Amino acid sequence: MHPPPAPSAGLSSTRGIYYLVFIVQSQTSPAEVTQRVHTFLEGVPQRIANTSAATFSGLVDAARQYMLEPPTRLAQVASEAWDAITDDTHRFGWTKSVANALSNATLQDVLELWDGRCSLPGAGRVLVQVFAQGGAASSAAHTPTGYMRLSSPREFRNTAVYWD
Repeated sequence: MHPPPAPSAGLSSTRGIYYLVFIVQSQTSPAEVTQRVHTFLEGVPQRIANTSAATFSGLVDAARQYMLEPPTRLAQVASEAWDAITDDTHRFGWTKSVANALSNATLQDVLELWDGRCSLPGAGRVLVQVFAQGGAASSAAHTPTGYMRLSSPREFRNTAVYWD
């Protein structure tokens, strides 16, 4: 039996809405995994505050370099343009604009962004739990605080609120 892959996290966007994605595979109970993700998220402000100026500067420089690196394949150019079209943002060249703006970013800006848009419990969140074939799904009684249990994608679409 192979161990599960390491957890991963990333930033993604759909139609101009950005979101954090965490993928965790575990034999630990879903409630425990959810609690660990929440614990991690609750600790983010402290980790931001404890980031040294030199580390922050290095992260900003690395992000700028990555964002300003010219595409090496036509598919990359097409993908970025198509994303701006399908997201209905029409922000062509957005990555370059963000990269240039990063030189003005401060740790305080990052902390304020986190507190205003990402911190729990104020942030909108969706928890999706997928179980292996034969795996036991948690009961409605074990739905984590702050979430509601839905039985289908249609129910999600009918109850989701995307912005105030």
